[in-house]
Amino acid sequence: MIDANTPLALLTLGQFLEYQKNEREKPKPPTTELPIYLNPVQLADLIGWKLQTVYQNHHNGKIPGARKIGGRLLFDTKTIMSWIEDNAIKTKAQKVDDLMSYQLRTKGKRR
Repeated sequence: MIDANTPLALLTLGQFLEYQKNEREKPKPPTTELPIYLNPVQLADLIGWKLQTVYQNHHNGKIPGARKIGGRLLFDTKTIMSWIEDNAIKTKAQKVDDLMSYQLRTKGKRR
């Protein structure tokens, strides 16, 4: 897996650029305590999705803990955090990490 400790000399230019891009896109852990309910913008920031993706996945029933309160779409924070921890979703950064580690594992095995 490529991480901050991987020597630059071992990376191709494409891997280096992809790593830089992904480091900027990784969702940051919350620095403050989360509210009881998250609005769609807060949820998108938390899991690193676009706002449109949050709405699409909510519409398709893929995000648990959704409620309409006062005409606003809100998500129960405890349910969302447990959903994330149970690996019900993977952020884009996690998917890229999985792909990079797979590529490194299989690099010498191709003909």
